[in-house]
Amino acid sequence: MTSQTKILELTTFAFLDIETTGGNSSHDRITEIGIRFWRDGEMLGEWQTLLNPETRISPFIERFTGISNEMVAAAPRFEDIADDLEAQLEGKVFVAHNARFDYGFIKSEFRRLGRVFSAKVLCTVKLSRKLYPEFRRHNMDALIARHNLAQVQRHRAMGDVAAMLSFFERALAGHGPDAMNSALGTLLQRPSIPSHLPSDVLHDLPRAPGVYRFYGENDVLLYVGESTNIAQRVASHFSGDHNTSKGVRMSESLRRVDWTETGGEDRVKYNLRMQIAFHNLRLRTWPWKGPVGVVERNPENDRKDILIVYNWMHVATVHDHHELEDLSLGSQAVTFDLDSYRLIAKTLMAGSRERSLQIIELDAVGSPDVMMP
Repeated sequence: MTSQTKILELTTFAFLDIETTGGNSSHDRITEIGIRFWRDGEMLGEWQTLLNPETRISPFIERFTGISNEMVAAAPRFEDIADDLEAQLEGKVFVAHNARFDYGFIKSEFRRLGRVFSAKVLCTVKLSRKLYPEFRRHNMDALIARHNLAQVQRHRAMGDVAAMLSFFERALAGHGPDAMNSALGTLLQRPSIPSHLPSDVLHDLPRAPGVYRFYGENDVLLYVGESTNIAQRVASHFSGDHNTSKGVRMSESLRRVDWTETGGEDRVKYNLRMQIAFHNLRLRTWPWKGPVGVVERNPENDRKDILIVYNWMHVATVHDHHELEDLSLGSQAVTFDLDSYRLIAKTLMAGSRERSLQIIELDAVGSPDVMMP
């Protein structure tokens, strides 16, 4: 048996639902969390709590969820339960219906505490679409009606968790372990994320039109792209669709992904034109694996200098190959300068292309510390 055929047997699934003060994780807060833990057909336990959101719950949200300001007044704050919640979810698959919403809120709450939360995520909306492609609607009310699931207290955390787990077990019974394991294997499979990015970077990206930007070290802009589905397009960069030498170098240099969501494709094209208008300000991707040495000779006095350049910055100068052996760039402090970058980039790229410069690759030399002005 492969590990994929044993997903149901070996994996602990944390079926989680939250209630919130609104729909925007950047400023709205969590008011309730409910979790049930399941593995190989067995319920392993549950965990739940109300939370004081440290802000007022609007009358509309009170009516929608049934959670009032009075109910949460004496409840713990998220920071009070963060350690326990992280321990409860450690090593488990984070399962939610429309998982981007729940996962995004949990990550935002940890981010407010200066902490990073990451988990492998399964969305039961996507699971329903994969197993039941003949149906158009896959929201929770539709699943309850379609699969004749038991009625629960909707829009309360444990009620929605119960409905979600009931759907999961109904789908398992209807399709069997083999088909279920296959579907889970596909949905849990992640593109190969560049090593310098968070493993869950794709979960933050919108499935909507917009412009996305890749940044390298020192927040250097590496690439600008547009798509009608930002998350899908960015994922394609990581899945081998762009497996060219340039794409590989960009992947190795990538440190951050940013995006601007737009209302439609026309706005995407407009924003992209704006990005292209500033294209000349974009810094090139460093084309070598590490620092390089540029050899300069003065024929009149036979002097030789080797200029050490890394990420378009001059970081040191030595006078012969023996000095390279003792050179440690890790102790160097370098200030990035845009004018110097332009001159070095123009010289290096032209010299490399025309072979008018002797360029030595220095893979074994450590990288310098960089100071931004």
